[in-house]
Amino acid sequence: MAACILASKGKTIADSSYQPEVLNILSFLRMKNRSSASPAAFRVESMDMNPECFVSPWCAKKHKSKQIFSNRTPTTYAEHEMRQSDSVSSSHSTEAQEPTKTDQKTICDSKIIILISFLVILITTLATILAVERNKSSSEHTSCLDGWIGYQKKCFYFSENTTTWTSSQNFCASHAATLAVFNTTKELEFLKRYSDHSQYWIGLSRKPGEAWKWIDGNLYSGWFKIIGFGECAYLHKIGISSASSHLLRKWICSKLETCTPRS
Repeated sequence: MAACILASKGKTIADSSYQPEVLNILSFLRMKNRSSASPAAFRVESMDMNPECFVSPWCAKKHKSKQIFSNRTPTTYAEHEMRQSDSVSSSHSTEAQEPTKTDQKTICDSKIIILISFLVILITTLATILAVERNKSSSEHTSCLDGWIGYQKKCFYFSENTTTWTSSQNFCASHAATLAVFNTTKELEFLKRYSDHSQYWIGLSRKPGEAWKWIDGNLYSGWFKIIGFGECAYLHKIGISSASSHLLRKWICSKLETCTPRS
């Protein structure tokens, strides 16, 4: 009855006026039954009442939704905690994988450093070898006397005067050389290029009825053609010809280059 009265006022049994309202109702009942025996002590706590029966539907619905929310809140919090735990474990797993990537990068860096070191050592070694060879070549060099021309490790002298074949050979001998001796086509072309339009005695001669022979004693192998019927050979712009030894011509001397140390 007290609950209904409170409900009509928009209140619930949880309100502080509930207990005084019950006491008022009990007091009213005692006054009505004053002639009867004193009723037994009444305990509010012992009353079997369903609060929902004394609460308006919209208040009960509101109270129920609050109760549901309060029941769900721990579950949601637990789920939140679980998600945070999963997130932490995932971050730990990622951190556990990061050292592996770091190790791989360290290995790659080490390989690059080793490769660069090898290349530096190789370049240094090659530079040292080249420096040694350069110093060697600078300390010793092939030289020809003034007025002589160096070619293919030989020194050649082209005269300006004319004389006989025998006199020209004597001049060459006085300079530790001989009349020109050559064994390759490159040397022949070189001498022809420098001969211009002059004719030069060379170190090739023959005796009557014998084969051509170089002044150094080697036989002529016939690798170029000699024009004429003379006993001594001479060089000109076109090739090699022969004439009598007493005729006057320019001459070419040749000798091997000598290595002399640089000062």
